[in-house]
Amino acid sequence: MIVVQLTDPHVSESSSASRERLAAAVAHVAALPVAPAAVLLTGDVADHGTPREYALAREILAALPCPVYAIPGNHDEREALRAAFGAQGAHAMTDFVQYTIDDGPLRLVALDTTVPRAAGGTMCAARLAWLETRLAEAPARPTLLFMHHPPFATGLDVLDAIGLEGAERFGAIVARHAQVEAIVAGHVHCALVRRFHGTVASTATGISSRIEFDLSRPGRVALVDSPVELVVHAWDATLGLRSHAWAPGTTGPRREIHDGARWLPH
Repeated sequence: MIVVQLTDPHVSESSSASRERLAAAVAHVAALPVAPAAVLLTGDVADHGTPREYALAREILAALPCPVYAIPGNHDEREALRAAFGAQGAHAMTDFVQYTIDDGPLRLVALDTTVPRAAGGTMCAARLAWLETRLAEAPARPTLLFMHHPPFATGLDVLDAIGLEGAERFGAIVARHAQVEAIVAGHVHCALVRRFHGTVASTATGISSRIEFDLSRPGRVALVDSPVELVVHAWDATLGLRSHAWAPGTTGPRREIHDGARWLPH
């Protein structure tokens, strides 16, 4: 089972570049040699949360060859996103965009970390209780959690100031459920990986922009020019979950060095 993660496209009416970069990401997904089972859109779908921005995003995403599952980020408006993407998954919450996708070998659990009109996120008691229930009902199902705000500090002060409140309470729940194969997030616009309460948590580079991960200047943040990047999460019952960050179009010519039977000269 292959799942592609796209994050932080920040689609804007006034920015053709934001729409072009999301369209490039969609084209890359459509060109994958193995079609994904789903695309996870981990927040900041729109830059200002307007209905028009979501309509533009949906128009671009319509070219994908698989279902798209979206969650809100701090730039999104929860109800506008819900209106644009409609009912998603099973066990959906009324007040938050949290739901499960149960029809594949890897269970997908969507988490809503947003706080209206705030840059930082939270996992409140209601959202955490829902997560505990969902994980307890399927302890043998390999599970991937996807959320916007990462549940760990990055070491960049500006980003950590708008991070996730309640991360330790969230982590305590994760620690009780060994079926959580990984947690994937967005928000920080750079690719990071770390251990988290018995599993692996990671972030992906933003579709709209990449933040430079420069620990020599933790009090400052800079953007760097970069190609569009997506993350491919591949699940196999024998091999487990493997995740690959990929920026198509940044490499030279392809040279096959093994033909399936032997190594080739190279």
